[in-house]
Amino acid sequence: MIKLKYFDQTVVDTHLKKLSDHAKKRLGDLISKKLDAATLTHVPPADLNDLVVYFRSKVKDIVVAKPAELREFITATSLKLGWLEIILAKDAEDRDDWEKDIVSGLQWVFDYGAFSRWKHPKWGAYELVEKYNLRICAYCHTSHLNFHFHSEKDMRPPLDHFYPRSRYPYLGTSLYNLIPSCYQCNSTIKGDHDPLAKALTHPFEIGNKSVQFRMRLAGGERLPRNPVKMTAKQIEIEVTGIGACRTSVKFFILPQRYQWYKREIAEVYSRVLSYRDLGGTLENLAGVKRLVYGFREEEAQDYALGICIKDIADSLILSYSP
Repeated sequence: MIKLKYFDQTVVDTHLKKLSDHAKKRLGDLISKKLDAATLTHVPPADLNDLVVYFRSKVKDIVVAKPAELREFITATSLKLGWLEIILAKDAEDRDDWEKDIVSGLQWVFDYGAFSRWKHPKWGAYELVEKYNLRICAYCHTSHLNFHFHSEKDMRPPLDHFYPRSRYPYLGTSLYNLIPSCYQCNSTIKGDHDPLAKALTHPFEIGNKSVQFRMRLAGGERLPRNPVKMTAKQIEIEVTGIGACRTSVKFFILPQRYQWYKREIAEVYSRVLSYRDLGGTLENLAGVKRLVYGFREEEAQDYALGICIKDIADSLILSYSP
């Protein structure tokens, strides 16, 4: 897992300007132009007016708040608009039609669809992904995030709503709620799961060291003191979450998913043994780490499996230095 860096003020200001203006305009039209007439018979006018006034006054909190502030806003909203919280707490399929209309209306106000379709000149999903400057999925660190912009065939990775739109429709365009991720993590695993219910750590809030990787013998035993040649079938990769990230590591099924890459780790092990045979202390042998990793040490985050490879290689080099 990758610790993401907070955006500079220019990005924050741009996102706030583009998205807050759009949301405020839509809030003005929500009751009169968007909600069905049947919906208006289920919710007292005073409650709907309170909703509009409340969200209009909190647009900045919604659009550019950092993760901790987003959680505070979620709590405050559930208390301020109790009737809305009752709707949002239901599974989507259990909501009545008028309740679905309320949720759809808020998704229309905080319009991710418009954001993702370039409806905001010079600032949309592509520009945001470009500002992230990520090559690898922040959740699993195994998959590339292919990004091609300003070309005939533009493409970008999915933007995961860390706090899902189905549960928190008012966070649909929140800057720190949009996380570039791979398809497996975003759609196959995470989907509409609520991170608050699952106790998942936000990528902007994880520690610099969130996961530990070790190479083990198949079955989980530690490697022998005296190194011997081994194939991918003879090893497994131990993946351990650190601190609050233990839950996230388990949720994203990282211990199981990383076993797919045993071949790559077996090759790292083989390279360590090859350089060990040259004699001397591996830790101090000039250039060994660069050759074992296959990349510069400071660039581990920019390579698929880079964090895993570096962690395991460092452990092997330390263990097998003469």
